[in-house]
Amino acid sequence: MLKHVLYNGNELLAASFVLITIGLVARKSAKAGIFAALAGLAKYDSLVIIIILPFLKKNKAKAVLYGILVTTPWLLFNYLFFGNPIESYLFQIGEIQKQANSYLG
Repeated sequence: MLKHVLYNGNELLAASFVLITIGLVARKSAKAGIFAALAGLAKYDSLVIIIILPFLKKNKAKAVLYGILVTTPWLLFNYLFFGNPIESYLFQIGEIQKQANSYLG
């Protein structure tokens, strides 16, 4: 189990960013948008953390702007390279493996 976490640690990384985001929302810091975006980039399922950003009263717009500034380059890269903004190289590797398995057996 530990070997799997260390080899493919995006869940652990995303969970860390989610916890940092929650802490920054509690402190009412606009930097919560940055860490929410990083959590989403580490594991797309973690983008659900964005729903807590409205709990920021005065820095809400700034937090959303930070989140957009962090995610836009990566989503743009995915769109230009893969043709889909939320597709990743891991998905491509999985598709290649499925095709190879279908040919082999």
